[in-house]
Amino acid sequence: MEGRKGRSAEFEIKFLDNVTKVELLNKYSNAARRIILLDYDGTLVPFSKLPSTAIPGAEMLETLSKIADNPLNEVFIVSGRDSQTLEKWFSQIPVGLIAEHGAKNSKKSGEWVTESTALAEDWKQKIEKIMAEYVNKCPHSFIEKRNSPLPGIIGMPTLGDGIIRAKELCDDLSKFASHHSLNILNGNKVIEVRAKGVNKGKAISHILNGNDYDFILCIGDDQTDEDMFRKLATRPEAFTIKVGNEASFAKYNLYNPYMVQSLLHTLSLYAPGNILS
Repeated sequence: MEGRKGRSAEFEIKFLDNVTKVELLNKYSNAARRIILLDYDGTLVPFSKLPSTAIPGAEMLETLSKIADNPLNEVFIVSGRDSQTLEKWFSQIPVGLIAEHGAKNSKKSGEWVTESTALAEDWKQKIEKIMAEYVNKCPHSFIEKRNSPLPGIIGMPTLGDGIIRAKELCDDLSKFASHHSLNILNGNKVIEVRAKGVNKGKAISHILNGNDYDFILCIGDDQTDEDMFRKLATRPEAFTIKVGNEASFAKYNLYNPYMVQSLLHTLSLYAPGNILS
């Protein structure tokens, strides 16, 4: 069995109730070293038809800043967004950034570190050609190109009737990927091609290794976040939360990003000497 949600319990859904929330807050209060890992789209903010408009508001930035300013805390935004966007949005607050589903990371607005891979240079053109055929068939979809030397970050949101096309696209991409060191990800409103071994689970492993955190909070909504949930499944100090009512390797669920914002606001009220209840 793999943690609380092993193979036999993988499809359970357990919403974070008041009793569990109090337990979470008490363990947070008593912890000596904490890390908080947060997905962005669908977790901190609702999805937007135009991803460029899903900008973090002042209240959210203030909440995250208060949590990150606590000397006992480390906060990381773990997102599929590109590094330039995350740096633009969050560089003014003391949080670490993991971009492009683990392809790049930066600790508290420091230098970006990129996962290295060795793949043929011509694969992107072939992938883009396959994707472009489907973008032309599916209104409101587009190809997103990112300025990373790491291959594997090209996305196609699947809105409305694009869901059927998305499955067809995944099938075509999988045929190509089977001959290369690539993985196809059919996520929430996005299809991505990425290098094998690059994922959020591996990215947070680099952060967790060698650090004695006694409280871990990890929240996400997407298939890409399952890599983090699986990585943390056996750690009793970890609270993993899936946003939405879908089954997950996470230990708990919350209904929507607004409930995530409420939980984080409560954590932001904590300061040494305060008691949460």
